[in-house]
Amino acid sequence: MKLFLSPHFDDAAYSCGGTIYTLNKGDQSVRVVTVMAGELPDPLPHTPIVEDLHQRWQAGYDPIVTRKREDEAAMRALGGVSFRYLPIGDCVYRTDNGVALYPTEESLWDNVHPHDPAVARLAETPLYALTQTTDLLGMEIYAPMGVGAHVDHLIVRQWAYRLADANPQAKLYFYADYPYIRDSAAIDKALVHHRQLVPELFSFSESAMNAKIAAMRCYRSQVSTFWPDEEAIDADARSTFTYEGQFAERYWHYIPV
Repeated sequence: MKLFLSPHFDDAAYSCGGTIYTLNKGDQSVRVVTVMAGELPDPLPHTPIVEDLHQRWQAGYDPIVTRKREDEAAMRALGGVSFRYLPIGDCVYRTDNGVALYPTEESLWDNVHPHDPAVARLAETPLYALTQTTDLLGMEIYAPMGVGAHVDHLIVRQWAYRLADANPQAKLYFYADYPYIRDSAAIDKALVHHRQLVPELFSFSESAMNAKIAAMRCYRSQVSTFWPDEEAIDADARSTFTYEGQFAERYWHYIPV
């Protein structure tokens, strides 16, 4: 199985869509697990970041329901990929004793809160809970590199190391978090926090790029955050994911000593 760990609903499609489509089309067993996919909390934290995001997304009364629908459409665009959601809330909704852990835009980056419950919950979540199999032959785990240093990406990155260390038969790859990879300095900064990595490129076809772009377009609530309009997605994706004259996505293979 090829297991893609996506911190949020869009991350796997944005960063690995060409790879996912190609593997799935080649009759590989592919699954996308969205980690921070928990339901909207009640009560909702009344913070500047929640207010800003809900206004920006324009995703209705319950944005999580809308975002799941977007994600389901994206998985269909990538060839009907298997997917599942973990019941951990997005960082903007997580609290400790009723106090929001990440109340502002600035708090979303670089530093995971020491009382963040997501860290402990993932530490208690084994690989079997994601795959429902003990057969690790050919198992590959794909996780965010942490480019951009969003706290949810950092948490999933560390969990991926834990999964790999507990399951040495499985191979671990880190993917380049899009759109943060537009900044090459952010990639260098993320690499500092890793060990024993070998860079690789996964090249794919025009049809795979078209499927990736179609999947990216499904996340309509996210367009205003990253692009001036939906039409800009195509050119940006083609430019960002062209390496050495071919469409490709970047990975780093973890080789434990």
